[in-house]
Formats: sequence, C-alpha cells, structure tokens
Amino acid sequence: MRDLSGNATNQELGHSRDIKRSEPVASPMEIPIRKIAVYSVLLIVSSISAFAQVAPTDGTSASGPVAVSWKEVEDHRIGRLPIVRVDSKDGNSPLPFLSGITVKVTVNPEGTVTSAFAGTLPGHYPDDKNTAEIKGKAEAAARGIRYRPFEREGHGVWATFAESIAVQPRELKPSVHVPFPAVRDWNTVVMNLTRTGCLGTCPYYEITVHGDGTVIYTGLTFVAIKGRHQCKISEASVHELVAAFRDADYYSLQDKYVWNATDLPTYISSIEIDGQSKQVADYAGEIIGMPQAVSDLEATIDRLSGAKQWTEGTADAVHCLREENWNFNSPEGARMLVDVAEGGTADAVRELVAAGAPLNGRGEKDRTPLMWAAKRGNVEMLHTLLEAGAGEQDPRGITAALAIAGESKNKEVVTTLVTFGNSTGFRNGQGQTMLMLAAASGVLTAVDQVLQGHPNVNAQDQNGRTALMAASWGNDSTKSPEIDRARVVRILLEAGAGPNVRDEDGNTALIDTTEDSKVALALLQGGANINAQNKAGQTALINCVSPEVAWVLLANHADASIRDANGKTALDLAQQYQLHEKEEVLVSGKEPRIR
Repeated sequence: MRDLSGNATNQELGHSRDIKRSEPVASPMEIPIRKIAVYSVLLIVSSISAFAQVAPTDGTSASGPVAVSWKEVEDHRIGRLPIVRVDSKDGNSPLPFLSGITVKVTVNPEGTVTSAFAGTLPGHYPDDKNTAEIKGKAEAAARGIRYRPFEREGHGVWATFAESIAVQPRELKPSVHVPFPAVRDWNTVVMNLTRTGCLGTCPYYEITVHGDGTVIYTGLTFVAIKGRHQCKISEASVHELVAAFRDADYYSLQDKYVWNATDLPTYISSIEIDGQSKQVADYAGEIIGMPQAVSDLEATIDRLSGAKQWTEGTADAVHCLREENWNFNSPEGARMLVDVAEGGTADAVRELVAAGAPLNGRGEKDRTPLMWAAKRGNVEMLHTLLEAGAGEQDPRGITAALAIAGESKNKEVVTTLVTFGNSTGFRNGQGQTMLMLAAASGVLTAVDQVLQGHPNVNAQDQNGRTALMAASWGNDSTKSPEIDRARVVRILLEAGAGPNVRDEDGNTALIDTTEDSKVALALLQGGANINAQNKAGQTALINCVSPEVAWVLLANHADASIRDANGKTALDLAQQYQLHEKEEVLVSGKEPRIR
C-alpha cells in the first residue's frame, strides 16, 4: 500500500484493508475564413522549416547569438517594420500578401543587422525567379531595420530573432487628384472612424471628432469600456488630425478598398468640411494595394482621438467619465468595473473604485472584478479591490478567485488572497474559511498555501461542514491538472483534519464522497469509519453514486446489509434510482469496468 502522498492504481484500490455584430461593406466576399486560417498555418510551418535550414555565418561569438523574445524585439526596434511592395502575379491569391515573410535576423552588440535570411514563402509558391526576388527584397528590408542594443548583464550582445516582413502589392495610386477643401468654419468639421466586429474578437467601436474638440465614443463589443461617452481633445490635436487627412490626399482616394473574403473587420473613415464629405471603406485593403496612407490615417485617428483609452480601459477614460458627470455608483458602473477588470488597466480599476463603482458586479461568464483580477494575475488590481472591500462584498468572488489562481499556479495571487483571508479572519456568508474555500476548489497549490498559516483545519461552517468535507465532495470530470482532490484530502489529514467529524446532518467526509474513488481510498487510509451513518441512516455505500466508489468501499469491508431510516439498503436504492453500474458492483462484488 502506498503512503499518503502516492497515487493508487485500480489494483491497489481493492487492497487497502490495512488502510462581439459586424456589417462589412457590401462586396462579393467569397473566400471563407477557413482559407485565412490555412494561410496562417502554412506560414508557421514554412517558418519552422526555414529556421531549421538557416545557420548564421556572420562571425558571431563562439557561444552564438542570444535568442530574444518577440516582446524584447518590439521594445528594441527603432521605428516601424518596413513593407516590401511587389507586383501581384495573381489577383485572387493573397499569398504572400496575407502573411508576409519570416526573416531570421542576427544583430551585433551595437544593434546593427549583420545578416537576414528569408524563409520559404508560405503555401505552394513556386521556387522561381519571382519568389527569389521577393525573398531578396524582404532580406534587404530587414537589413535596414535598426535596434537599440540588446543587453545581458549590462553589456551589448549578439542577438537573433525572427521578424515578419509585410509583403504587399504595389499601391493603387489615385488616378485623379481632388483638392482638399479649406477649412473656413471649424464648427463644420466632423471626422470619424468606425472599426466593426469580425468572426473573432475584433474591437467594435466608433469614434467621432468634432471641430471644437468634442469626441464622441461608442463602444459595442470586445472593448474594455462599452456604451456612448464623451470627452475633449485640444485644438492642436484637431488641427493635426485634419492635417493627417490632408497629407493622405484623402479626397482623391477610392471610396472603398475591399478584398474578396468574409468574416474580417471593416474600417470606415470619413471627414466632412463645410458640407464636403468623403468616406473610405477598408476591408483588408492592404492585400489589394490600398495606399499605406489609409492605414496610417486610421491609426492617427485612434491616437489623436484617444480611442485607446476607451478600447483598452485606461485611467484617462475614467477622467473623461468624471467630466461628463457619469454615474459610477450604478448597475452600469458595476458592469464597467467588471469589463475594465477583464481587459483594462490596474490604474483604471483604481480610478473606478475611487469614483464609487460597485465592487460586486458580474459580467461575461458570471465573473466579478476579483475573479478577473485573479484570472489575469494582476496583483496590483487585486490589492485595489481587496483594500476597497471587495472581499467582504464579494465572498463568492474570493472563492472563485482562489480557485482560478491555484489552477494557474500563480502563487503571488494565491498569497495575496490568503494573506487577505488570514489578516481579516475571513469567513463568507456561509461561515466558510479560506481553508474551506481552497479545499472546495480541489487545487493543491491553494490549499498548501493556506495551510502554511496554520489555520484550524477542523473549523466548521454554519452547517457544520469542514475543509475535509469540502475537498471530498464532487468529481472534477473536466478538471485542470492542478485539481487533485485526493492529494488535497491527504495533506489535510496530515495536517490533523478529523476524518470522522460530522456536519449538522450527521454526514462525514466519507459519506460525502459520492464520485471520486481515490478520495474514498484516501479517507479510509486516514481512519474514516466506513460504516458511519448520518441522521437519515445513510452510509457512504448507500450514498455514493459512482460504481468505482462502491467497489472501493466493498473491497474494504463496507457492510452492504445496513439499511437507512426508510429500511432501504444500498442495493435497494441503486435499483430504485436505476444506478445500473453501481447495482452490478453490489450484486457481483467485481471491479467495475473503467468508464
């Protein structure tokens, strides 16, 4: 027989007697989204193959260049990535325009690119002269990128990483120039950008900037802050934004740049000056040669209008809400706090809490702000919520947050929650302690962390239930690898949990073990009374549902003849409730087939 930390096999179980709605611009969009996924997969495969074939020959140190992460590359790159323009040999084939080309780059300690090797083009592009030319242009473009030196221990080092160089068709230049209108009355100026949803999680919102600096934002789906809100930008920003439209030669552009595809987002920009209006629709326009100026303009509208503060949920958005006298202490405020906790910043959460947003709102997946903070592993956000009283107002959130943090192995979050519980003597509305909540989650990491504070392992809630009972109940059929109820039961027993403590109905932890045979075995090995009866006369054998649990109990000499308060045996009730597999075990005494 194994000790309490071991995992029992089926054979051992029998021998333990020793104990987001979008409306794309109308067009014949015929290429399904599956094709886009195929292109992306092909790019990944081809990139891996290319990397396997390439070896730097640039005189790096004997130990070789340091491989750096994508994020570190983003932080060190100076300027934006270049774009390679080529002639499209087939207007119906977006490759490599959709995915670009992966180029392996080596950089010296000064941040200068010393070598660039392009991988194979994605898909089934022929290895011909045209392909070689595209790869050559991508490599030349990569060699022109500059980086701040990558450092290790304060010294610049050789570094290697992959860059994705965009490959796009040659730009569709305007055939006719339309003069940009002069602004005579700034009150007539209105600029707008709408980014619609898509099949996935594309942010869906609209931002409108008026000539007097008034900004109207409407967030719909997959944004941190939803609804219609108002803010203000400076006169200088308004003038800069109009200049950006002028620099793009906006009135000369086509009305739409639409690729034949489905389920992608549409970006619609527009401007009106003294009654002269113009709109440009961008539906994956870059793939068919839309001028880069359009994409740059869209990004500029986002930047100067402050769209990011709403879509990403920053503290600046909360300042705007204060200016419009928005009612934070409302159901809408509670939901906004949930949404910002899910996708926004810790600063924004702090500002919303300070403004009076309720702490116990619920959003998608029935999660509270506490749960989202734990899910994201954002300790700063968690501290803000707990210090504001979220633990007391949202005890269920504490329970779920502890389970979430334990499953993700985020010890810092678990420690934060446990420290809160220990410092406040936390008990929720049912009188459950932090140890009970951790045990109920079945997450070993969470239970182990709570036990380090030496709590009373036999404390009982309002119904007389203990942490051991909480751990024993249930079966996690879709569990995380971090959930292991049997091991949780074992460490609770080792910490002094009483296996025969009863709740107000006379149940013990073993009587509660209806589904998990490994939990039943652990309790028996820990000294549980196998034939204990609750106030209804039920034993663990009578109460269990799982045939595996029934077999473990029978193998350890459970008395199948005991009757409950209604005179029913375990077999009588199995037949009554049509628990056929359990009935078969009770009749035959044989180990059940593995389900």
